[in-house]
Amino acid sequence: MLPEALVILACLKTNGCIQASNNYYALHPEIKTALEEKETNIKNYAGPYVVGVITPLVYLATGSTANLFIDENFSVQTSQTKVLASFRKDF
Repeated sequence: MLPEALVILACLKTNGCIQASNNYYALHPEIKTALEEKETNIKNYAGPYVVGVITPLVYLATGSTANLFIDENFSVQTSQTKVLASFRKDF
C-alpha cells in the first residue's frame, strides 16, 4: 500500500512521476501488463487519434499537465507554463 501511495503522491506533484512509476512497474510487471492491455482496449475503442492527440489537448485546456507521446522514446510534456521534450532510450 505504501509504494502505491508514494507513486500517486509523486504523480500528483508532477515531480518524479516517471521515475516512481518506472520503479513501481519494475517491481510489479503484472500491473504494467494490465495497464498496457487496458490502454490497447481504449485505443481500439476510441481510436489512436483521440487517445494520442485530443485527450492531451483537453488536459492542457483545463490547466492540467499533458503528455504527448510521439513514439516509444520521445515525448513532450506540456503545461500552462512550460513545454518539456524528453528522449529516453533503455539499454
